[in-house]
Amino acid sequence: LNYRMGFFTKRLSTKTLAQELESRGCSCDISSGSNVYSLGLPFGQFTKKSAMGLSAWLSATNLISNSIGILPIYEKQLKENAKSIVESSAIAALFYSTRLTKFNLMKKIVIDVIMKGNAFIYIKRNGQGLPVKLVYLQPGKVSIQYNDLEDKLTYLVSSTKDVKKVVQPEDMLHFLMYSNDGVNGLSVYNYAQRAVNLANSTESSAKEFFDSGCQIKGMLKLKNPLVSDKQRNEIRQNWAQVHSGDSSSGLAVLSGVEEFTPVSTDPDKSQLIETRQYNTAEIARFFNISPVLLGDLSHTSYGDVEQASIDFVLHCIIPWVNMIENEINRKLIEEKTHYIDLDENTLLRSNKTNQANYIKTLVSGGVMTANEARNILDLNPMSGADNLVIPFTKISDNKVNSDGNKTDNNDETKDE
Repeated sequence: LNYRMGFFTKRLSTKTLAQELESRGCSCDISSGSNVYSLGLPFGQFTKKSAMGLSAWLSATNLISNSIGILPIYEKQLKENAKSIVESSAIAALFYSTRLTKFNLMKKIVIDVIMKGNAFIYIKRNGQGLPVKLVYLQPGKVSIQYNDLEDKLTYLVSSTKDVKKVVQPEDMLHFLMYSNDGVNGLSVYNYAQRAVNLANSTESSAKEFFDSGCQIKGMLKLKNPLVSDKQRNEIRQNWAQVHSGDSSSGLAVLSGVEEFTPVSTDPDKSQLIETRQYNTAEIARFFNISPVLLGDLSHTSYGDVEQASIDFVLHCIIPWVNMIENEINRKLIEEKTHYIDLDENTLLRSNKTNQANYIKTLVSGGVMTANEARNILDLNPMSGADNLVIPFTKISDNKVNSDGNKTDNNDETKDE
């Protein structure tokens, strides 16, 4: 494996390359077999856990995982071009009967994919091969075994100490969003590590500035040369007592001080606030989320917030929904006319005025029945409201003022 560092080139094994990169302040993830390397920045190293300490990262992760978690799960049937919900679906019920709640289970799936690249759920089956239970597995306890030549995939699960179980792919729900080989998932953190490091360093700089009593570092220039180290220490301690955060006294009594020369940049010149705002926008781009939804309202209006919510569903949530649906359908659904549906329409409910106009247009246009509209509003059905109706006529007739329709204009027609 060739790599270039500085002005020389070496050929190293994967393990040796990982050690070399880490020694040079870089990070390397070879646990998934994907060989993804992220160059570290000179101002320090941070971990995946530190990423969740950033408000923008945590907000983006929660926004996606919570949105997926609240989506209802249905098993639907396609018959004669008509879609219908399967009542008392045993497959859909599996997600509501795990050790975790359905919300927390779906949330864990999304968080694991974001932070670790892979999420796993083991499928327990009965003697007839039918799924009877879903078991959430921590990604760290699952090892992916893939043979390229034979195209054979298995999973090695560490159930107890020194005991590992081989699981076939049809018995494992394996969720991944990004991958180089289609087998080993890559986390969002792998791609965003430099941005996360920059954001963490910005937060550390802000903390250091406020911890120091909002004072910048500098040098004291004395009129007369110091005679001993004791004088130097006394002056340093006296100055630090004034400018060291909570312990400051507010008054420095120094003799022979001529000038203070700062050696660090103040927050205004280093654009600390602007950098923190940029970090929010940068992290938002890795998740396909508008910064508006992460709390950055510096350049926005109410219309922007509403449009950002729509874009969030279209460009961020729907790809996640499709990824999850596809994996569930190919592992849990056997009948070709059946499929699992995560209803993302729940996220598209706008304000009451827009929702009322939307439903009114569909009902009056003969696209939706009154009872279907009432179902959207979580209202009970009423009798006589299951027909598609256009004002003044039934959609089955679809002819206004025809001979077959009874109207008040019949008498006028006869007079003419």
